[in-house]
Amino acid sequence: MRRLLDWVQGFALALGGPGVFLIAFLDSSFLSFPEVVDLLIIWLTIQHPPRMIYYALLATLGSIAGCLFIFLIGRKGGDDFFLKAFKTLSH
Repeated sequence: MRRLLDWVQGFALALGGPGVFLIAFLDSSFLSFPEVVDLLIIWLTIQHPPRMIYYALLATLGSIAGCLFIFLIGRKGGDDFFLKAFKTLSH
């Protein structure tokens, strides 16, 4: 698991801002990357200080997109589960 995390971090750093978006999306949806987004923003901002707002914005948008994505999946899956449960109870 540690190798996967190291690979993902390296991949995100190579992508720069889009990598921050991707890690923030994954962190807010399927996978947990504790503090990785924060560290990516710090490291990238040290490398390119004028891009600080860009990196923070992409992290925020990635997090929002990840939360929305998992919410929509849960909502759809929750509806299906609810309908199946009541269909079973009514028979």
